[in-house]
Amino acid sequence: MGATRADFGDSIWKAGEEFDGSTDFTIGGGAKATLLEHGNLKLGVVLQANWSRFDGKLGASNWFADDVISMDLAELQIAAGATQKWSESMWIYGGPFVYYIKGEFEDTYSVLRGTEQPILASALSDWQYSWQIDQGPLYGFFLGAKLQLTEDSILNIEYQYSSDASAFGASLILPY
Repeated sequence: MGATRADFGDSIWKAGEEFDGSTDFTIGGGAKATLLEHGNLKLGVVLQANWSRFDGKLGASNWFADDVISMDLAELQIAAGATQKWSESMWIYGGPFVYYIKGEFEDTYSVLRGTEQPILASALSDWQYSWQIDQGPLYGFFLGAKLQLTEDSILNIEYQYSSDASAFGASLILPY
């Protein structure tokens, strides 16, 4: 469980708009298995599933009002990879993955009815677009590092790349 935040790299309506997202709830889980171990090298597989919800505003300088955006996403990632222990406190890992994503994207926007002056809230009409998201399989690779900072803290850094997206993540793990 945790928080999530989204930014868009592309323009949806080709108007130079920007997305101002909220930090919302996300939940995920997974399983991993080591298949082969030889010295400081481990080979294995991982399965991860996540659900996230993003809300926010999408606006452009020439729009009358910002759009309200809502997204629900479910993701599944299956990966194989290698982990190399470089020192007592550092591990490097990476490998290929396949990724699936399903969800819904909604864009609610307001348009001005007529040209009444002054412009009142009653002169606005709300409209909504809704898209179903169903992508996959998408193929890519991941590369990361796990650093043991202290006996009770681990820093994990990871980069993922596919033909459709790239992502960077970092987490601080506090084992108990």
